[in-house]
Amino acid sequence: IFWKWSGQNNAHRHRSFQSVRGTLGLLPAVFENIAIVLCYFLGTYLSWEKLAWVGCALPLLFVVLVFIIPESPIWHITKGNVEKARESLQWLRGNEVNVETELQGMILSFAAAHRRSSTKQFVNLIKYDNLKPLFMSLALMIFQQFGGFNAVNFYTEPIFRESGNSIDKKVCAIIIGVVNLISTIIATALIDRLGRKVLLCISSAIMSTTLMLLGSIFYYKNEGRDISTLGWLTISNFVLYMFGFSVGLGPIPRLM
Repeated sequence: IFWKWSGQNNAHRHRSFQSVRGTLGLLPAVFENIAIVLCYFLGTYLSWEKLAWVGCALPLLFVVLVFIIPESPIWHITKGNVEKARESLQWLRGNEVNVETELQGMILSFAAAHRRSSTKQFVNLIKYDNLKPLFMSLALMIFQQFGGFNAVNFYTEPIFRESGNSIDKKVCAIIIGVVNLISTIIATALIDRLGRKVLLCISSAIMSTTLMLLGSIFYYKNEGRDISTLGWLTISNFVLYMFGFSVGLGPIPRLM
């Protein structure tokens, strides 16, 4: 939309896209967390039946709005309809922008991709040049799952309760949802400035430290020691852990 309104030329638009690619890649995670926070917030006032009806209404709104959006240019190119692709691209970029150069680039990119797909794809996948990025992407997803987020997230309410805190479980869910949303927004703002590697290192360091502290606190509790005075430390570590996950190891593996 920004490019359509600003009337930037193709070269400038390409450079602009490169400079915000990470930010654009994390926007789906931001919108996902907005929806989660909205769901948590409405869940404090609505029964699950009414909340389900709200969940039904939002996709219906999407169905109505999607008819306004044209098919993507690349989809028309795959069907061999270059004129429709030109019209779609012109709608996206605005009538004042010359889209011919970008359109020809799409056609050439599709032709090259089609030639590659006609060869043995599995053979290309296990080539040395492709194995390294493949293993790195798989490793990120594995580390994400072994980072403990699902275990910690599923036991949010018991962790808050066992720490001696009297916060309502619905409020706990809202707190975690807001922390995840704020963290993802911060990651969106920083990813193209600091880079993916830096954010992943920061995220991993925060998660490792807070998990060790949380584990130590509850270990002492299981040993029969009183941790009631450490309730604030438990909650702050829990929130910081969620921040660490959402700022790096949560959204970035899907982006990669």
